Amino acid sequence: MRLIALAFAAFLLALPASAEPLTDEGIAQWAESYTAVMDWADANKVNPGAEPRADMFRHAILGLQKTPDYEGFSAVLADHGYSDPLAWADLSDRIAGTYSELAFAAALPQLEQYLQDMLQDPHLTEPERQEILVGLEELEEYDPNMTPYLADPEDWATVKRNGAIIGKAMGY
Repeated sequence: MRLIALAFAAFLLALPASAEPLTDEGIAQWAESYTAVMDWADANKVNPGAEPRADMFRHAILGLQKTPDYEGFSAVLADHGYSDPLAWADLSDRIAGTYSELAFAAALPQLEQYLQDMLQDPHLTEPERQEILVGLEELEEYDPNMTPYLADPEDWATVKRNGAIIGKAMGY
C-alpha cells in the first residue's frame, strides 16, 4: 500500500509546470490528436514504449525521435495543429497527470472502504494490519475536496469539465 501511495505521489509531484491555462478548445484539439496518434501507431505497428511516469509522453517521444517512425508521428501531429512534438508531449503529460489525479480523487472513497474491509480479514497478521492502517492514514491526508491537490487549479477545473472527452480519447 505504501508503495502505491509513494508511486502516485511521485507521479503527481513531477507534473509539468503549466505556462498557459488549459482551455476546452485546447483539450478538444488534443483529444483529436491523441486519437489520431494512437490510430497511426496501431496502423503502423509503432509501440513507443511509454512506461508509467510523470513524463511518459515526453520520454516516449524522445525515444521515438531515434527511429524512422518519428517523421510519420510528427506528420500526424502537424495535421492536428502541433508543430512541436515535444510541446505536444508536455501537454499530454500535463493532461494525463491531471486526469489521473482526478481519477484518484474520485476513487478515494472506494479505496478507503476497501482498506477498511481488509482490516476485518481474520487471516491478516499484525504487521499486515499495521501496513493497512498506515495506508489509511496516508489517504486521510489527501483531501479530495481541495482544488487542486497538486495540479494547477485552472488545469484541474478544465480537465474535470472535459473528463469525458479525455477519457474517451484515452480509451477509458
